[in-house]
Formats: sequence, structure tokens, C-alpha cells
Amino acid sequence: MSKWEIPPKEGHLDLADGIYFQNMTMKEVDERLKKCDLIIIPVGSTECHGLHACYGEDTFLVTRMAEAVAKKTGCTVSQPIWFGSHPYHHIGMPGTIPIEEDIFTAYVSQVIAGY
Repeated sequence: MSKWEIPPKEGHLDLADGIYFQNMTMKEVDERLKKCDLIIIPVGSTECHGLHACYGEDTFLVTRMAEAVAKKTGCTVSQPIWFGSHPYHHIGMPGTIPIEEDIFTAYVSQVIAGY
């Protein structure tokens, strides 16, 4: 049987438990990187999914997946990027925040360069 807890009991976004880069001190990051130097940057989007789902669903899903991987592997997780590109049929729907591809790509590139 799998050791994965699906769905996980709780998120780690605001906890000082050594998973999220932004929640660690420089000393804590240095120690964690000695064990595993990988970082996951969850990228989702904020968009209308209809009456049945929340706007942040995509980001919530990838963030929880990244947390689960970090717990198993010891890698670190970045705070998520909430805004991204969207399929054409989402454009113009209330609550959908489209980011042009060139701007989005430049933004993600800068985040990666910062790490």
C-alpha cells in the first residue's frame, strides 16, 4: 500500500516546517540545501472554473503536490505563482486573470534566476 497521504491533512504554506523556502532563515536554507538542492516552483493560474470550483483550484492542486514531493524527497518548495496563462475559452470569464505568454515567461525566468 502507498505511503502517500491523499488527500493530505493540511497544507504547509504558512508553517515553519522546513518545506517552503520563504518560511526558512538563511541558515535553515543552507542546511536543507546540503541534503537536497532541488526546489519546486508550483505554477498555477487564477481562472473561472464555473460554479462548481474555486478560482485558485489549479494553484492549490500543484502546491499540494509539491508539498507531498518535498515531504518524501527533502527538496524545497517555493511559494506558488498564482497567475499564469489560460486556454482561450477562459479568456473574458469573470475572475480569470490572464498573463501574456512573454510576460509570464520573463517572470518565471526571473524567479528561477533569483533562486
